[in-house]
Amino acid sequence: MSYRIGVDIGGTFTDCVVSDDTGRRTLSKALTSHGALYEGVLGAVARNAEERGLEVGQLLAETTQFVHGTTVATNAVLTRRGAKIGLLTTRGHEDALLIGKVSAKSAGLAERDLTHASRLEKPPPIVPPDRIHGVSERIDVEGEVVAPLAEAGVISAIESLLAAGVEAIAVSLLWSFRNPAHEIRIGELLRDKAPHVFATFSHELAPVLGEYERTVTTVLNAYVGPEVSAYLSELETRLRSAGLRFPLLVMQASDGLTSVQDAGRRPIVTLDSGPTGGILGCRYLSELYAEPHMICTDVGGTSFDVGVIHSGRVPLEPEPVISQYAFRIPKVAVRSIGAGGGSIGWLDDGGVLRVGPQSAGSNPGPACYGRGGDRATVTDADLVLGYFDANAFLGGRMKLDRSQALVALGRLGAPLGMDPEEVAVGMLRIVNAHMADLIRRSTIEQGNDPRECVLVAYGGAGPTHAAFYGADIGAKSILIPADSTVFSAEGMLTCQMVHSAGASHPLAPPFCEQDFVGLCARLDELESRVLGQFETEGVRRDEVTLQRTVT
Repeated sequence: MSYRIGVDIGGTFTDCVVSDDTGRRTLSKALTSHGALYEGVLGAVARNAEERGLEVGQLLAETTQFVHGTTVATNAVLTRRGAKIGLLTTRGHEDALLIGKVSAKSAGLAERDLTHASRLEKPPPIVPPDRIHGVSERIDVEGEVVAPLAEAGVISAIESLLAAGVEAIAVSLLWSFRNPAHEIRIGELLRDKAPHVFATFSHELAPVLGEYERTVTTVLNAYVGPEVSAYLSELETRLRSAGLRFPLLVMQASDGLTSVQDAGRRPIVTLDSGPTGGILGCRYLSELYAEPHMICTDVGGTSFDVGVIHSGRVPLEPEPVISQYAFRIPKVAVRSIGAGGGSIGWLDDGGVLRVGPQSAGSNPGPACYGRGGDRATVTDADLVLGYFDANAFLGGRMKLDRSQALVALGRLGAPLGMDPEEVAVGMLRIVNAHMADLIRRSTIEQGNDPRECVLVAYGGAGPTHAAFYGADIGAKSILIPADSTVFSAEGMLTCQMVHSAGASHPLAPPFCEQDFVGLCARLDELESRVLGQFETEGVRRDEVTLQRTVT
């Protein structure tokens, strides 16, 4: 018997699904261990092995595919707990990242946050000015060297950054995507002077037009690089020690799987990789049920994620945004808000009941978990109103305490003169309205009619709330997958290895035959790079399907 395993880390639970040769699937969950995420992964796998009557070592030894979606990169950016980094750029352009663009003040913000334009601010800098160093060099738009690289200045900048204690260095020079020679040379100097420092280069990561976005992409990659690469390496080492024989595969946010080595070099591709798994699972259902239009909704413990399937295709964002920073790595279009089972109910300064975006997470968790949490959450409201069975949570392995939920809801409702049940009803109305609003922004505002779409609801609390927000938006029908509580992890098992490469190739009309010859040569170069990556991972050429696009 051989097995395939998918694991998705959420803000509250880590989900695991195991599928065998016969098509049988077993599901398991473990509380996410935020201090050491691999413990939650190993715990979920161990529970699944127990469900099958196997030892963990036996399950892993007979596993031919282990797929993992991680939130490490996303959390590092959102919580501003990434690495201490430095930036090397072309002299005279040190402030490009700090100045940014006018759109940075509003990028990625919800509509309610845009009400007072005078209060909008640029995102806080990921790299402080004192760790941004300009180096003397210049390459022009045609890729010609106008000024040679001053290597002495580069070495001085590297030494200064090392003295500042940086853990990673980003390198983004003007027009490097037209001629990467100077960035390549800086890479050689970094390997010589700072071999222990994580380094990332714009010509490798995002060789595209747009100085600001290209630099943001490179800086974000450096910011999350040390933590993501260390985590994936540690997880794979522990899995191999426990018996796994095949390489660990990592879910990408841009569709498909990649190797630990590639994800370690380009950790930015893992941003939002968990929600992506669920949307790709919906794409599989779209084909299976011959329903070309679907709304994918994932209600987890911390967030509510929405994606769409339109005409059987998964839309990609060419310039996604995280924490108001737009970057140039395409990813599956996912919109998220802080509305999940762990979302906390609270009163604002005017005494109005609010829900989220703060979450109780897995520790201490909702009040009903009995782990020390004393603030009312959506899960507490669901339990008090009878939507959850206190004795059947997590398959009966975790008992919920309704009395603790009543105490927390009663405390929240006391200033309003409301009893616990009234507060619970109010909280559910609010959170369901938030969810319906996000779906409208993901469909109607994008030109799609939700009345023509099948609503797919998954995640730990998706089936509980789908009837409410589904009716609100007027969905065509509602589909609850059998394995809805771990559907994002299961969706990862429908994916294949995917590698992509892109680059800008400026052309000015009128076009001539030589322009198209140059364009084809550029595509051949990208194709060779992708095939080389597959080859290093042991994939034969006849197993690879190539797709070229020009936009």
